[in-house]
Amino acid sequence: MVILSACSQNPENGVAKPGDDAYQEWVQKIKTVLGDRSYILPEYDPNVGPLEMVYGISSTSYSLDLYRSDAYSIQKELTGLHTVHDLYYSYFNSEGKQLLEDTKILSRFGVEGEINRKEITKNQFILNNTLLEFQKENSDIKIYELKGSQDNKGRAADIIDFLEKKGIKLGQVLVFDLEERTNLELYLDLDNSLQVISFTVQDLNELDNYLVDLNIL
Repeated sequence: MVILSACSQNPENGVAKPGDDAYQEWVQKIKTVLGDRSYILPEYDPNVGPLEMVYGISSTSYSLDLYRSDAYSIQKELTGLHTVHDLYYSYFNSEGKQLLEDTKILSRFGVEGEINRKEITKNQFILNNTLLEFQKENSDIKIYELKGSQDNKGRAADIIDFLEKKGIKLGQVLVFDLEERTNLELYLDLDNSLQVISFTVQDLNELDNYLVDLNIL
C-alpha cells in the first residue's frame, strides 16, 4: 500500500491539487520508484520549496530522505552541496527489526556506560541520571528526552496522546531540543516491522503536518 500525505485530487472535479506541476510529477515518480511499499510523506508545504528525495531499497528494508533543494528530484545518492539543516524528513522501514534497547537510546543522546535506571514516579524513570523516560499508564509508547527539558510530562503525554489517536500501540519517541525547534525520532513497531520517522518541529501542533496518514500504515 502506498500512502501519500499530498492529496492527489482530480482537477476535473474542480478541486485543485496541492503544489505545482513539478511537485505532482515528483509525487507520481515516488510512487513508481517505491512500488507497493508502504510509506508516508509530509503534507505539501509551499513554504518549504522543492525537495530532493534520496532513497535506498534492499531485500528487507527501504528508506527515503527528503532534502531541501533547488528543484524536485529523486536520487539514489545525495547530489550537490547540502548542510545538516537541509534534511527535512526521513522515513525508514525494516522487516523484523526490533525497537531500540536502552543502550542504543542513551547512545543517541551521547550517553555511554552501564544502564542505571531509577524510578521518579510510577510512569517516569531516569536513566544514568541524564535521560528521562516517560510512559503513560496502560500505554506501550515511551518518550525519551534529556533531563532539564521544560514541562517533560506535559509534552510527553501530548505526543503519546497524538500517536494513540493515530492507532499506534507500541513505539518509542526520542525528543531532541534544539535552539528554537525540536527534533523527533519515532521508532514504531507496526506489522512486524520497525518504522522510523524523523523530522523537526517548532510546535507540537505541527505533528499532523508530518504524520497525517500515520494511522493508515
